Amino acid sequence: MEKNLDRKLIKLNTSGADILNFRVKNRKKKSFHDKDDPLQEAENIIEQYPNVEEYTDILFYGTGLGYHINAFVKKYPGMIFSIYEPVPEIFFAFLAHVDLGEIPVASIKYLFIEDKPAYAGTIAHEFVGQMRDSVSVIDFPAYKEQFPHKYNEFFTRFEEAVNERKSAVNTTYAFEKLWTLNSMMNLDKVISTPNILLAPKNALKNKPALLVGAGPSLDDEIENLRHIKENGLAYIFSAGAAINTLIDHHIHPHAACTYDPSGRNHIVFEKLINQGITDIPLIFGSSVGYQTLRKYPGPKFHMLTSPDKVSPFYLKAKSGEKLGIISDAPSVASIVLQILINLGFNPIILVGLNLAYKDNKQHAAGLDYSNPSLTEGHIKTALKVEDVDGNEVLTNPTYNRMKMQMEMYTDYYKDLTIINTTRGGAKINGTGFQPLDELIRSRLKQTVFEPRWLNLDACNYDQKHLVKQYLTMNRAHEKMHQLIMTINYFLYKIDRQSERRKFRNMEYMYAALNDALSRLKKNEFFHTFIMPMNQLADEVLQRGVNNVNREKDNYQQARKMVGEYEEYLYSCENDIQMIAPVFQTMNRVIENFIQEQIKAQAKKIKIIIMNYDGVLTDGKVCCSGSTVRATLNRRDKIAIERFKQQGIKPVVISREKSKSIDNACRLLGIRDIFMDVTDKNSVLEAICSEQGISYDETAFIVDDISDLEVAGRLGLSFAVNDALEKVKERVDYLCLLKGGEGVLREVAEVLLSDSFPVHGTIIRA
Repeated sequence: MEKNLDRKLIKLNTSGADILNFRVKNRKKKSFHDKDDPLQEAENIIEQYPNVEEYTDILFYGTGLGYHINAFVKKYPGMIFSIYEPVPEIFFAFLAHVDLGEIPVASIKYLFIEDKPAYAGTIAHEFVGQMRDSVSVIDFPAYKEQFPHKYNEFFTRFEEAVNERKSAVNTTYAFEKLWTLNSMMNLDKVISTPNILLAPKNALKNKPALLVGAGPSLDDEIENLRHIKENGLAYIFSAGAAINTLIDHHIHPHAACTYDPSGRNHIVFEKLINQGITDIPLIFGSSVGYQTLRKYPGPKFHMLTSPDKVSPFYLKAKSGEKLGIISDAPSVASIVLQILINLGFNPIILVGLNLAYKDNKQHAAGLDYSNPSLTEGHIKTALKVEDVDGNEVLTNPTYNRMKMQMEMYTDYYKDLTIINTTRGGAKINGTGFQPLDELIRSRLKQTVFEPRWLNLDACNYDQKHLVKQYLTMNRAHEKMHQLIMTINYFLYKIDRQSERRKFRNMEYMYAALNDALSRLKKNEFFHTFIMPMNQLADEVLQRGVNNVNREKDNYQQARKMVGEYEEYLYSCENDIQMIAPVFQTMNRVIENFIQEQIKAQAKKIKIIIMNYDGVLTDGKVCCSGSTVRATLNRRDKIAIERFKQQGIKPVVISREKSKSIDNACRLLGIRDIFMDVTDKNSVLEAICSEQGISYDETAFIVDDISDLEVAGRLGLSFAVNDALEKVKERVDYLCLLKGGEGVLREVAEVLLSDSFPVHGTIIRA
């Protein structure tokens, strides 16, 4: 930076009383500081900020020669502040000619020096991003007069950053708890409906799709949309409230899309529900307001959304492909755009996506719960943006953010053709404008719609993975409470030692406290459910701890540290208590789902395969001379009789060869016995071929890791309770009983009964 300085930009001189001052080249020889008394000027500047102590962050815009910063430090000793210097030459003059001993370096939180023109926006966003609650910006007046471009650029970017932060904070504040609660409440619908993003991509690749919004221009396109729908010229997706306008004109889109997490989102579909319309598929975001899904009467498909941290923990695609996640956005239109891109549609045609006002209206007709007409308030707060014809059109900050979000995607997917047909709408960079009637004549000329386009598997997810994650989460839930107790213990110790004024080991205690919190944040339950519900609280904690670490008074530091952590834990523990019944309900949903999946598969089973040792026995043997004996269980004999009555053939495959094994199996009623087997795959293939059945109609009771590969290819797999953990995690059902304890009877309950415990060890716990 120093090499690029303009050494002639700053010319030092003195003011009254021989106080150092300077002039800036080409600035009419005017002194930067007051030419008569820079020190009084500095005090006057600070006096203009009488309530500065009420702010959590202080930012000095410009150092000058530091007189006003010195005045601030004298008036508010110990207060933390940050500095932004837009002119490096001034900063180096400040360093070279000012006594830095007068400014406590420990009080400077951040120091920013603008070395590039684009740096202003970056620093503004960085500083605003770490602000705790509020900021007071103390700007030195000469910068506005002598460097107006730099001054205006910074404060424009700073205002943008503050507005974006406010929007993000407001969104997070409004939805951070709803996102998690909805995701938990919606899990039953997610695991029982197809994931639209797992649909075969080639089926829809390069087919045209219409993204229909509820802008005022939608009213002008009804007949064009009717023509497209009746002739199958493109796939039609309605975004949010647009469904109301369409069904008012008896146009049923190929899918309606929704993702709003608010509890009022279901109002959007009340008209559809009241009219008894059941043939419009709903594509919903997994964090959508759960009330919407409880009431929607039509077929449902889902997408996983980024605010949902629950579903990605529990779910894994059967196919093994990575689960697609739709990023959160300020408008449902951006959500639908992401869906269409993921499904391979091209071109994507925007209809009724005004993102602006038109004809004194804010949206199309048909939204009975909202007045389309603009008010004086709308007009007063309106912004002017360019429309599709190059003219000016009025919009609002929310619509403008939506537009910028859309432009982010149009800029990223440059090879994708996105056509905006919205007459009078805001111009969306990266799209071309063409009226819809012209587009029909020039491009939408043939039928492309395939009626079976949504013929997808009802469940796309790996059941074994769901069981594994279910068990992991329940263990983490128990562990989490212990971790919270550890944090509370350290807080108690810090509080007690500070009251006794014993600070010798306090740094160790702070480190231990931080480590305990880190372990809590890694806990699966806390990380999946509680952290997403406390994003703002976590930000406040981190910024608070950073500020506390600057505290020099040991007692005050300890008290503040305890206060910061206790406030965070209080918020988290409230949420843990709040979601406890929801978590229990979600567990039952998973258990019922697993039951249904296993019951459906159990009806197909024709053969049940098992080892001898470790399944029919406990693996132990008793030796008496040359005689080797193992203990059998009468309950296994009863189970085998039940299998036979239901047409299920029990088969033993053993690596050993022994007359005692043969006798024991026959005593239990098993006639199909294969011994001295080294390749179970070959034997299994031969059995299935002989019986004329598929692998899907075969079950395996596993006790050893060597059998997992074979079991994984079959319809159902069970594990005895004393199997290795790796075995337990990879089977469909883990039995309560161990080998030799009558485990076949438990398996018979699963295969032949209407209900059974999902997991024996959970029931036992």
